[in-house]
Amino acid sequence: MHSITLRFMAASGASSASGRIQGGAVLLWVDEAGLACASAWAHCACVTAFMGGASFLRPVRSGALGAVGAGLAYAGSRRTC
Repeated sequence: MHSITLRFMAASGASSASGRIQGGAVLLWVDEAGLACASAWAHCACVTAFMGGASFLRPVRSGALGAVGAGLAYAGSRRTC
């Protein structure tokens, strides 16, 4: 179906004192990738209705480049926006 990959630069403003990016900032990237994917498919504004969960395997350091992929898994009946 439809998928997208966005790349983000981990800004120092979103980091903790240890130089690690906070989990909330990473989840924001995930939400923005989902929004971009859904809006491109629907051709109108969309909102996040559900996120199943997130597992953080290792820290993201300030200044790192991150990539977030999103794909359309299911779409119900299409409505006019």
